[in-house]
Amino acid sequence: MLEILNENAGAITAIATVVLALLTTALWVENRALRKAGSNPYITAYLRPHPDGTGGVQFVLANVGKGPAFDVKFSILADWDDFEMHKVLFQDDEDRAPISAVPESVEFHFLFGISFELARNRDDEICFLKPFDVSVAYADALGRKHRSNCTIDLKQFSGLKGVLAKSNDKQIADSLSKIDKHLAAISKQSPSISPVIQASSFTDRVLRWLKGR
Repeated sequence: MLEILNENAGAITAIATVVLALLTTALWVENRALRKAGSNPYITAYLRPHPDGTGGVQFVLANVGKGPAFDVKFSILADWDDFEMHKVLFQDDEDRAPISAVPESVEFHFLFGISFELARNRDDEICFLKPFDVSVAYADALGRKHRSNCTIDLKQFSGLKGVLAKSNDKQIADSLSKIDKHLAAISKQSPSISPVIQASSFTDRVLRWLKGR
């Protein structure tokens, strides 16, 4: 065996050199990818309940990567009739200019809709807003172009009590509205009620007896 190794030492050395070169190249490529991933921005979008507890839902555009993003453009691919039925407040304006910069770990918040409206249809039945896609294009500090895509599904909040519930102010407003409707119905019936009230008035004799007690 030793003789064979000695006879083929040159070939073995060449093979070992090639293997070492391949491993070094692979390690360099992996380190470069890690450095690139560690310095690239990454813009994503998602929905979240308004932190003030007002019942609103925010559309959030966030840079969760490393490094700033520039000339950020985003668009939404959705069923716009479904958006209208659920009274979505967000509008995808084609004339909107790009966001000049989104620094690392910075978020932009936009009012998207009202939670209970997004989870019901015109008949006040449970019917969540259909999932929609968000496409984002942006550049890093070196001018390299990036693109990210995500799908947002409101059903992620399904079964989580309080997230899509009406706010306290909205519940009070609805209660007052119901009271107002009841009072309006009573006022319409008041002409038919008044003769009954007048017919049931006390006689003078009964009134005098009451006063004497």
